[in-house]
Amino acid sequence: YAAREGDPSIVSDLLLGNPDRRVKNAAGLTAYDLAVQWEREQVIDLLKIPDLTFAVIGNADGVCSPLSINLKVGQTIELTLKSSARMFRLESKKLSLDLMASPGEVSHQIFLANNKGEYPFKCGFHGGTKPSVGIIHVQ
Repeated sequence: YAAREGDPSIVSDLLLGNPDRRVKNAAGLTAYDLAVQWEREQVIDLLKIPDLTFAVIGNADGVCSPLSINLKVGQTIELTLKSSARMFRLESKKLSLDLMASPGEVSHQIFLANNKGEYPFKCGFHGGTKPSVGIIHVQ
């Protein structure tokens, strides 16, 4: 209903729960399909199904890997943070990324890589003093 109505604030709030964007209704349509069908331009990009899923692993020693991520402009990316034994946090202020994963869990965030550049990110134990520093390259 939120996709069909096209209200970006409601869609954004619902997406905070990281729903599966591939789920289809009884007619076989995803939320993205509905937004396109009803020409809800304000939410189409929000509901786009990711072109690529990329996983960052928080290892038991507090180091995250990989620390270099290469993307292409225009891709919709699902970034996944997988935690090992402790809570991990990954943050990139320039890309508005902020993920936290509890011990043994996974956190997801979807974003659009819409500008070329190099974007730093920090990843490590939540509350730790020495996070790993990485770069997301958008070409």
